[in-house]
Amino acid sequence: MTKNPINIMTSDSLRIQKLTETNQKGKLEHKDVLIAHLEQLTGKDIDGKKPIIIIYHPGKDPCNSSGSATTTIMKAWTDELEKGTRRIAKTVPIYISKVPEELMERDKVRNWYEDKDQVIEKQFFNYHYPCYSYVIISTNGRYYSQFGEFGKESVWMMLRKMK
Repeated sequence: MTKNPINIMTSDSLRIQKLTETNQKGKLEHKDVLIAHLEQLTGKDIDGKKPIIIIYHPGKDPCNSSGSATTTIMKAWTDELEKGTRRIAKTVPIYISKVPEELMERDKVRNWYEDKDQVIEKQFFNYHYPCYSYVIISTNGRYYSQFGEFGKESVWMMLRKMK
């Protein structure tokens, strides 16, 4: 039986839903199928001998569509994230979005790929967590997902642990 990460609270006429789990661990049965899917989405070869990092955009929400971050700030953040992942594991994240068209105006610094058939969403991100999420898949197929807003340091820390 799987746990439901949604905690529902009711108060008179107010119903509040809160996502209570912020991460998930597991092991992929068929990592090769995921790699083939990512290669089809990106048009690039994916090296299964290195960890795979996916930054996931779940669709527009108040967290990922507001704020004062400029293109310059987003580019600096992305460059620093990728510099760290290259240093730690000689790899960079793959940016996957449920609806990449929603990002075209706001986020021009990353190359977003559409999650066709919602393969990534169904495998790792069953609920819409605000902002962005990430998953790291190790060389042996073990994975760790962080749901919702995260810092680049979180990605680096988990990448070191899984390496």
